[in-house]
Amino acid sequence: MTRPNAADLAGAPRRAVGRPRSCPDDLLDLMLDLRDNGMSYRQIADHLNHIGMPGATNEFTRWHGKTVWRLLHTRSAHHYAQDRGARAPRGRIYRAR
Repeated sequence: MTRPNAADLAGAPRRAVGRPRSCPDDLLDLMLDLRDNGMSYRQIADHLNHIGMPGATNEFTRWHGKTVWRLLHTRSAHHYAQDRGARAPRGRIYRAR
């Protein structure tokens, strides 16, 4: 079997690498909008808890500022923000281990 060369792969669609994003688009939209309006990560977490949004891991956990920070600083969240025309959060991209 021969390996395909770069010219053969130029038109091929890219395959997603890694696990799929666990955060739904509407939740990510809400967090990005709140962040663009000047809310801190902790204020966003408090707002999500206030409206009864299920936690990041399951429906019984509460939101925390660090959880919001981690979700907004993932590589997929950066790409999603750029695709929707929003400003991606500044700073380093969080990489889960």
